[in-house]
Amino acid sequence: MKILVVLPNFEGGGAERIHVNLANEWAKSGHEVIFCALEKKGPLIDLIDQKIKVIDLDCKRILFSLNSLIKTIRAIKPQKIVAAMWPVTTVTILAKLLSGSQSKIFLVEHCAYEKIFAKLLGHSLFSIGLSKTISYIFANKLISVSKGVENSIKKITILPNNKFKVIYNGIPIPKNLKDDKKTLFNTNKKVILAAGTLKQRKDFITIIKALSILKLKNYKDLKLFILGDGPMREEINDVIKKLDMENDVELLGFKKDVYPYMASSDLFVHSSEVEGFALVIAEALSCGTNVVSTDTPHGPKEILNNGEFGNLIPMGDEEQMANAVIEKILNPIDKEVLMKRANEFSIEKCAKLYLEEFK
Repeated sequence: MKILVVLPNFEGGGAERIHVNLANEWAKSGHEVIFCALEKKGPLIDLIDQKIKVIDLDCKRILFSLNSLIKTIRAIKPQKIVAAMWPVTTVTILAKLLSGSQSKIFLVEHCAYEKIFAKLLGHSLFSIGLSKTISYIFANKLISVSKGVENSIKKITILPNNKFKVIYNGIPIPKNLKDDKKTLFNTNKKVILAAGTLKQRKDFITIIKALSILKLKNYKDLKLFILGDGPMREEINDVIKKLDMENDVELLGFKKDVYPYMASSDLFVHSSEVEGFALVIAEALSCGTNVVSTDTPHGPKEILNNGEFGNLIPMGDEEQMANAVIEKILNPIDKEVLMKRANEFSIEKCAKLYLEEFK
């Protein structure tokens, strides 16, 4: 089967990472997979299987990619097209129709379309919903990465139910990981780990404030490490200095392989204000690492099964986050229980579900 995957780029976000993992899994199964990126840039390029061809449209603006995308679809003649992340999904639908291709097209939604996310995108929910309703009617299937994401799209569109399918994001399940705290973190303290792009909606500042509260309460045997890079790095550093937390918080930058860091941490903390799935939570569970997460409208609650496999707290509440951190440090869930839960989100299972939809 020839599968064309359309993405904006290969930056280090969870949506990009899952599609690289999916493509690698499909290639491993003997399918011909081709990536088409609006811009061939980002650290995840190095993780793509060598058998997979990557086409660079070299377009900084999504709308300007339409003509190049039409030509690419005509030249490749894929049997299946997978497009992720609105509005790339809408442009891909339009390109497929204008190309005259008979390919089946599957759109993947990673984000829950609530007011907070629409505001971050700079569009109204009405305009997003109208765009999706008009274009998505031509898709063979609209795949959502969580039930919450699916419900949010159903609220703003008038698409028929048979267009929808939920497939949870998949992760490679790590094997034989070692606790290498001394080498990776160079500390004897309890390691609190956070990970993600350093941008506003990930709200790393609340985690830092929570650790500051614990420090004032004399819990000084804790150190926070943050994996990731992004536009808020300088602002986060300013908060660290303002709270006198230079010795208690360290920014490690982007890491292609987060698993060794997850496995060597005492606790993973997720602070996001909005999510579609939260891949990093599943990755933490797969390493047997306990989790504290904000109860964003979608994603974390489904992965943690309403708090059974980790603590859920209100968004932006540093006091409750501080309490939850200590509770999980003192009363952790058994590693084997967490790792068994993570098997529900394996990349093999995820890739197989996609292939079943393709048929």
